[in-house]
Amino acid sequence: MIIVTFVVGLAATLSVGHLVVYFFTKYLDWLTGTDKDEPPNVDQSAIPHVGRIPPAFMGLFERSLAFSLFFLGVENAGALLAAWIGAKLATNWSRATKPDDANMDRFVRTRSQIALLAGVVSVTIGAVGAKLVVHHEALRQWIVGLTC
Repeated sequence: MIIVTFVVGLAATLSVGHLVVYFFTKYLDWLTGTDKDEPPNVDQSAIPHVGRIPPAFMGLFERSLAFSLFFLGVENAGALLAAWIGAKLATNWSRATKPDDANMDRFVRTRSQIALLAGVVSVTIGAVGAKLVVHHEALRQWIVGLTC
């Protein structure tokens, strides 16, 4: 019964979280003018093609992590998630930009701040989803009733 509650709660949290974070970041991109895939004034042929981890995958991972930590009642779950966000932010902190390119610097900083906000929203959704499933008896009974 607890496994069913975990799986259904996690699936719902991942789905809802994906939609919320997607539209949240699209809104922030539109609001800041960074809604284009290409940074301003950059010669794309001069940049080597390097793969990256898709943001949606990162979101799924961090919502799963948050959900699991709070579902299992890990005592320092909040601190672990803060450390995760800090580590994720640190990997993006010093991106290579030309010192005289103010537009590119602004673009990179803005996109990094949007990613930070998206990460906070993402782990919050994971944590709230777990808390709802664990502490809301009627919701837990409804989930179990779906599978019977």
